[in-house]
Amino acid sequence: MVGVFDVVHDHGLSTGEFASKSKFSLFATSWNAVNGASDTNIPDNGRNKIDVYVNNSDTAALVNTLVTNMSNQPLNYAFLHLADPDATGHSYGWDITPGSEYSDAVKTMDSRLGRLFDLIDGDARFTGCTAIILTADHGGAGYDHSDATLRADYTVPFYVWGPGVMAGADLYALNPASRLDPSANRPGYSASMQPIRNGEAANVALKLLRLEPVPGSTIIAAQDLALTVPPTAVFRLSFARTNASLVFMTVSNVLYDIQTTTNLNSGSWNAIATNIIGNGGTTTNLDITAPTSPSRFYRLLLHF
Repeated sequence: MVGVFDVVHDHGLSTGEFASKSKFSLFATSWNAVNGASDTNIPDNGRNKIDVYVNNSDTAALVNTLVTNMSNQPLNYAFLHLADPDATGHSYGWDITPGSEYSDAVKTMDSRLGRLFDLIDGDARFTGCTAIILTADHGGAGYDHSDATLRADYTVPFYVWGPGVMAGADLYALNPASRLDPSANRPGYSASMQPIRNGEAANVALKLLRLEPVPGSTIIAAQDLALTVPPTAVFRLSFARTNASLVFMTVSNVLYDIQTTTNLNSGSWNAIATNIIGNGGTTTNLDITAPTSPSRFYRLLLHF
């Protein structure tokens, strides 16, 4: 078995697994010193690909352990599993009504994630260089998730947060040519255009670590899931009579704001155009106030 732990560890980086279900001991067994795949890189970092393994059904204690471990000896890659929403859904149903058992379980998981954000924001070793990928293995309806045709069963969250990730963006909007929102349909793995699948998490994590994909992987082996809008390929400033003319390349459906300042040290920017809708081509905008300033700086803000 070869997986994300192999790629990370074989490059000399540290790994950890923090699981809240006992069955995840399969990971620790599969990637231990006996069963782990050989390291074909130089130097040989051994077969044991998981440096830290913790299993605890108490997710509050599990997250505390993760935070403590990361504070004492940071890991390059950590896998964290929180079972509470799954267990609650099977016991009480996947009822998202505020105040329901399931809704409260999700709310509790939000506080668990808050601990991780606090760790990242409060430690310079992590700030600006740490990413979080959040997903799930399935959805649910009633007390079950076995109906493969039911949207509530097959729809799962897939969030990415961190440096190089566009805040507030929809991943489907960022990947219109390579990912298709399944909506009410559940596409098979042979479909010409695939949805974003939770199986992409491993290779997305590896891309963020600047590592190659899992050998033999069939999901996002190209590591082509865009996490932000690429920098504009064209940005020209010229003068048309008394006005400044700004020409730049856009991406379809992305919104652009043009801001300007006369002093880069002031931190104060003024908007001269907002919510310009990208069309995949170039757009031209005029700044009629440019001649009144001896010097002027411009920037683009991208959003959805």
